[in-house]
Amino acid sequence: MENPSSSDPSNTRYEDAIFGPLVPGRECGECASCCVFLNINTPDLTKPADTLCPHHIGSGCSIYETRPHACRKWRCLWRHIETIPNQGRPDRIGVMFSIETDTESRNLFEYLYIVYRATASRDAFDDPLVSRAVDGFVDQCLLSVWRSFDGQKSQVFPDKYMVAAINDPDGEEDRDLAAKAREWHGRYLAILSRLGIK
Repeated sequence: MENPSSSDPSNTRYEDAIFGPLVPGRECGECASCCVFLNINTPDLTKPADTLCPHHIGSGCSIYETRPHACRKWRCLWRHIETIPNQGRPDRIGVMFSIETDTESRNLFEYLYIVYRATASRDAFDDPLVSRAVDGFVDQCLLSVWRSFDGQKSQVFPDKYMVAAINDPDGEEDRDLAAKAREWHGRYLAILSRLGIK
């Protein structure tokens, strides 16, 4: 796995910058969820989302040393967050957590966000382990949180009331909510700036 220099914001791994280094000893093992869900369209490899990569050979990647940049830059949050237990490995729980970015979006909350994807069934969202992990991300109050299944994505945090307060804090009647919205917005913009996003 590549190890970009942290001195250049454009090379900083978002996962490292926000959640710290990989959990020692936590490896992918037999999990190949990312080899299925990633959409890759490069001169070297074209693979639609939700299709097993042709280079996956059952025990790993046959082109690991020369794999596309989309694969190199992607990192599963289960490998970064120790409080998500071993059972939270994507192939065991059916949900995959990651950080995504879309700087072309007109939606502020998509510039840098956490997304959790159900890899096989929407029912996986109901697992208490998944709920605890999502609650943890919300309690940290750092990034927006989205849920995704079958190509459809919906925002979980901030909820619609906080989004309204973020967009118009002066017009928010609930002063506590307005203060929370300003705090989150300022923190989020500081993270984007520190990582060289927007």
